Amino acid sequence: MGTIFLVEYLTGSFLKKKKCCPWNYENSRWNVDSVIRLDYAPFWFLTGLLFEQLVKDKESR
Repeated sequence: MGTIFLVEYLTGSFLKKKKCCPWNYENSRWNVDSVIRLDYAPFWFLTGLLFEQLVKDKESR
């Protein structure tokens, strides 16, 4: 989850400086610099678990 947030933050910040960021979370109460939303943490945590399972299954073959 932390890695996903970090990548989204760095990517969003870079794109925001270039004025071409396709997402803007400024209307969300839980935004950080308008590029990530902390209320998405449970979703990203579950996504990380899914990715981990996919990698494990691939390695066990």
